[in-house]
Amino acid sequence: MPLTIYDISKRAGVSIATVSRVLNGSDLVSAKTRQRVLAVMEECGYTPNIFARGLGLNTMKTVGLLCANVSDPPIARAVFFLQRFLRQAGYDCMLLCTEDDLEVRQKYMELMLNKRVDAMILCGSHFVEERPEDNGYILRAAEKMPVMLLIGALDAPGVYSLLPDDRDATRRAVGMLLDTGSRQVLYLCHARSYAGQRKLEGYREAHAQRGMKAREELILPCLEGLTGEALLHSVADKLAALTERGVAFDGLAASSDALAVAALKALTAAGVKVPESVQVVGYDHTDLSLACTPALTTVDTCAEEMCRRCVDTMMDVLAGREAARETLLTPRLIRRETTR
Repeated sequence: MPLTIYDISKRAGVSIATVSRVLNGSDLVSAKTRQRVLAVMEECGYTPNIFARGLGLNTMKTVGLLCANVSDPPIARAVFFLQRFLRQAGYDCMLLCTEDDLEVRQKYMELMLNKRVDAMILCGSHFVEERPEDNGYILRAAEKMPVMLLIGALDAPGVYSLLPDDRDATRRAVGMLLDTGSRQVLYLCHARSYAGQRKLEGYREAHAQRGMKAREELILPCLEGLTGEALLHSVADKLAALTERGVAFDGLAASSDALAVAALKALTAAGVKVPESVQVVGYDHTDLSLACTPALTTVDTCAEEMCRRCVDTMMDVLAGREAARETLLTPRLIRRETTR
């Protein structure tokens, strides 16, 4: 495989941005450093080609975008914003959906590498696996091109992470329920992903900060990947089973708007008054939060701003400018009719 600027940066002991500046003739590089980089290029026989990424040279002007499931409302929204900002930056986008399948993600990442895209955006927290070895394909790709990780974080060269502070946002949302009268807060969640784990930590922290212990029977993991009627039935069955076991709750927090709306529908069908008897809060600020009755209190993860910063960071990296390796955004709580 031909050498890339990532190979040159490693051999010269400088950053990718420094190699980029040398190739662009920037005055921001010292003469000594410039000479060392050029010497490594000459020694390796490195010649920038038509597939060179950024650097003011010819590029494919195409970004690979992987997501798990574009039918998931938060992901669909992120893909919309990413494509818009990429288009404004003069880049095309190649989109592939991997579902929640590690083997498919690895296969599609290799496909993107073979297509010689300029950079990769991995959209969704499912791309960060609990076992470090399962993230190896991302790290290997980042040796060849910039990899932007949206809604997840990995500390590795060539990987740039952008994500909302899910732990703090969930802590504040659950804390609001506890501070407005709810004492037994049920948590409906998708907990397997990176974001899911951070949200679960926030749920526990909200209780701990108030001298309370989160009850394990009130943490209700839900099947991932369900949509439509399957999701509605699954949540309704879980709530019914909880009631049959005599587990009471007067507040409900969900790790997504979809779960919250499904729970709201089940509570309404059971004659439970919201928010008088049970307060409900969702997550993601999707259109679902406004389409339901009563309107759903939810957490706005600032998706548009996050996607804009993702593309801006990618443009900085491709242009050889310094870029933050991790960007953490602060979501905001939007209070509506499902909470007191």
